[in-house]
Amino acid sequence: MDTTGHATKRAALSAMTSAGAWNWLNFPRLTRLDRAILVGLLVYAAMLLGLAFRLSPERFAYTFSEQGPFEEISIFLWLGASAVIVWFVRPFTSRSITFALLFAAFAAREASWHKLYTTDSLLKISYYLKSSAPLTEKIIAGAVAAIFIAMLLYAGYVVARFVFAEGGLSSRAGYWLVLAGTIFVLSKIIDRTPSLTYDFTGHDLNIDIRRLMKAFEEGFEAVTPALFALSAWLSGKERSYLS
Repeated sequence: MDTTGHATKRAALSAMTSAGAWNWLNFPRLTRLDRAILVGLLVYAAMLLGLAFRLSPERFAYTFSEQGPFEEISIFLWLGASAVIVWFVRPFTSRSITFALLFAAFAAREASWHKLYTTDSLLKISYYLKSSAPLTEKIIAGAVAAIFIAMLLYAGYVVARFVFAEGGLSSRAGYWLVLAGTIFVLSKIIDRTPSLTYDFTGHDLNIDIRRLMKAFEEGFEAVTPALFALSAWLSGKERSYLS
């Protein structure tokens, strides 16, 4: 028996399998527009860094507050991302509708609609378990929250399938989709880090670190919908994950 030959074949097969497992990790050829946007993001990050350390405490608190300019502009950018899908993605399918509604829901959340018509945020478990809100209100709010969560999970499934199973990262639409999603998740992690740090250690982070984290969290959260809009526009023009 030619054990050497069998071993060689097994090694070759193993190498091919390992390579195939990473086939999804292929980046597209970026255009001049793509590179310009990446440079713009670096300049934007430098601007946020400057604002974090140069603004007075009062001005900083307003600029990066729930009523500040970054929070306000993100509302319109989420609505713009939703409009991009409606206008540019064809055919307009149930998948397109889901993403358009999800982006509009994020705009509503940034506008604090998730707690405007209820006693507390309808996305908080404590609202359903501990608040004294009427049962009817809780049922309606729960239905709205369930629809939002279902759309979010479905969108996550679509994105994961596009990127990992269909090699979507090799397209420009997939590249910007992954970058936007990464920034979105990181901004949420940064947002929660100071409070979690205090809960586990009993100590606040250094004030300069907190200012920097707040600036980057609010700043990049504000531009994330613009990156999703770019991805949606490219999806309508090139390789689509929305139809």
